[in-house]
Amino acid sequence: MEMGSGAMGKSLSLLMALVLFWSATFAQAAPAVAAAPTARPPASGHASGLYQGYTYEECSQIDAESLRQEINDLTRAVLDQGVAGIDIAAIVDRQWREMNMDAVVDAAVNDAVDRLREEEDYWSRFLSGWSVEKAREFATAVAAEAFGSSQFQDASRALSTAVAVELTDEITAMSARSASTALLCMQTYVGERYSETLFALFEKEISAGVSEVDLTVEGSLDLSALGAHEAALTGMSVIIVTQIVRRIARKLSRDVGERIAGRVAGRVLGRLGSSIIPLAGWIIGAGFIIWDLWEGSNGALPQIERTLESEEVKAAIRAEISDAIAESLREETDDIATEISADLVDEWRNFCDRHPYLCSLPERNDTFKSLLDVTPLDGLDQLSALVDVYMQTVGENALGVALDSGAFERLLNDPPAAFEIFKATGSPEEAQAWVELSGDAIDQVAALKLYELTSPEKMTPDRLARLLAVENPQAIAILVQLEPEEMDSLLDARPVDVAATAAATSPDDLRWLLDYADRSEQYTLPQVLRDLAAGAITLDALQNPPPTATATPPPTPSPVATVAAVPAPAETLAGRDLNPFLVGALALVALLILIGLGVFLARTLQRRREI
Repeated sequence: MEMGSGAMGKSLSLLMALVLFWSATFAQAAPAVAAAPTARPPASGHASGLYQGYTYEECSQIDAESLRQEINDLTRAVLDQGVAGIDIAAIVDRQWREMNMDAVVDAAVNDAVDRLREEEDYWSRFLSGWSVEKAREFATAVAAEAFGSSQFQDASRALSTAVAVELTDEITAMSARSASTALLCMQTYVGERYSETLFALFEKEISAGVSEVDLTVEGSLDLSALGAHEAALTGMSVIIVTQIVRRIARKLSRDVGERIAGRVAGRVLGRLGSSIIPLAGWIIGAGFIIWDLWEGSNGALPQIERTLESEEVKAAIRAEISDAIAESLREETDDIATEISADLVDEWRNFCDRHPYLCSLPERNDTFKSLLDVTPLDGLDQLSALVDVYMQTVGENALGVALDSGAFERLLNDPPAAFEIFKATGSPEEAQAWVELSGDAIDQVAALKLYELTSPEKMTPDRLARLLAVENPQAIAILVQLEPEEMDSLLDARPVDVAATAAATSPDDLRWLLDYADRSEQYTLPQVLRDLAAGAITLDALQNPPPTATATPPPTPSPVATVAAVPAPAETLAGRDLNPFLVGALALVALLILIGLGVFLARTLQRRREI
C-alpha cells in the first residue's frame, strides 16, 4: 500500500507537472502584461523638435492674427521642456518613503484579503488555486477592495498633494521662463512692427497696474530661473513677469495639489487591474496550484496577498502615480500657457484701445514710425495726445503733410501749452503762431486763454508783452477788444493803472478816455489813468463836468422868475459843488454891498445930527 501510494503520488505529481507546463505555455501566449507607453502627441500645433533653436526673435515675423497662438505655442514649448526636465518619479519615491506608503499598501491589501476570505466559501478559494481565471477574479477583487479603500485613497491623495506642492516651485520657475519668453516675443513683435518706444509705454502702463492687484503668495518667489532672459528684460518687464508668475503661483499653491490628487486617485484605481493583475494571475495559476492540493482552504489568496504587497506592485503603483502627475502637470501647463498668452495679448489690445493711432499709424506711415522710434518714453503721452487731436480735427491726410513738412515735430517739441491751444482752436498753424509770438510767455497766454479773445495777427511781440504785464484777466479781456493802435496808447501808461481802469470800464469808455486825453490841455492820458486808478477823479465827473465862470450866461429871467428860480443858499451849497472863482466874486460883491451900506448909514446919521 505504501508503495502503491507512493507510485500514485508520483503519478499524480507527474500529471500535475504536465498540467502546470500546459498552463504556463498557454499563459505565455497571452498578451504582454504591461505594454510600453505610447508616445504622446505634441501638446501644441508644433512638434517639440521644431522648437530646437526656436527663439523669441522669430516673433517679428508673425502677424496680429497669429500673435496669441504664437505666444501660446512658444510658452507651451518652454513649459513642456521644463516638465520634461523634472524627475517626477524621484519626487514620488521620496514622498512615498516619507509617508510610509509601503505600510499603507500592505494594510489595505491585508484587510482586503481577510474580507474576501470571509466572504468566499472553501470551494471557491480551493478553485482559485487551480484556475487562472478564478485566481485573476480573486486578485482583481482584492485589488479593487484594497486600492479602492478609503485608507489607500486618502493616502494616495495626500501623496499626490505633497508631490504637487513640491512641484509648485518647479512650476513657478517654468512659468517665469515661459512668461519672460512670451514677453520678449511681444517686445520683438511690437518693436519690429511699431516701435521699441511704444513697447516701453506698453510696459509702463501694465506695470502701473501691479499695485492695484493682490499678488501675495505664501513664501518667497524665486525668479532666478529667468536666466539669460533677465538680462534682456527691462526693469518694467521683470515687474510684469513677476506679476504674471505671482498670480500663477498663488493659483497653483491653492488649487493644483487638490486637482492633481483627484486625477491621480481615479487613474491609479483604473489602471492597476490592467497592468498588475494579469501578472499576479499568471504566477498564481502556473506556479502554486500543487501547494493548494494540501492547503486548499486559502487557495490563491496568500500568493495574491504577497504579490500585491510586493515591491514590483508598489513600484508599479508609484509609476502610475508619477505618470498621472506628469499628465496632470501637462494639463496645468496648458492652462498656464493659455493664461500667459491671453494676458499679454489682451493687455496689448487694451493698450491699443487706449492709443488707437499709436498702434495703427506706424504700419501706414514710415515717417511717423521713425519719429516714434526717437521719441523718449516721457514724451509719448504728448505725442499720443497730439496725434489724437490731429486725427480728430484735421484728419490723417493733414497729419501726413505735417509729418513730411516737419510741422508736426515742431509742434511736438513746443511746450505743452501749444498743444492746449491747438486742441482748443483746431488749428496747428495758430498754435505755432502763438508760440513764435509769445516765446517763453506761451504758458501765460494759455492760462489767460488769450487765443479765445484775439488772434496772433492783432499782436506783435512788444504789444503782447505789454498786454501780459497788465496781468488782470478782466482788464485784458477789455483791452483786446480795442484796435491795435488804441491798445498801444493805453499800454504806454503804468500797467497797474491800466489794469484798474480797464477792469472797471468798457471798451467804449476807454475810447472816450483816449479822445478826452487828446483834447485836454490839462491832462495827459497816463495822468488821467493814474487819477482814475487812485480815485482822485471819476469817469462820471470827467464825462459830466459842472458849468464854468467863462461860460455864456443864460438870458436874464424876470424878477418873479428869478426869485422862484434862485435856490436857497443852503440848498445851493448843499446841492452842488461851487466854483472857487464864482465864490470869490460873490464874496467881493457882498463886501462892496456891505461897505456901501455902511457909508449910507453913516451919512444918514450925520444928517440927523446936523438937523
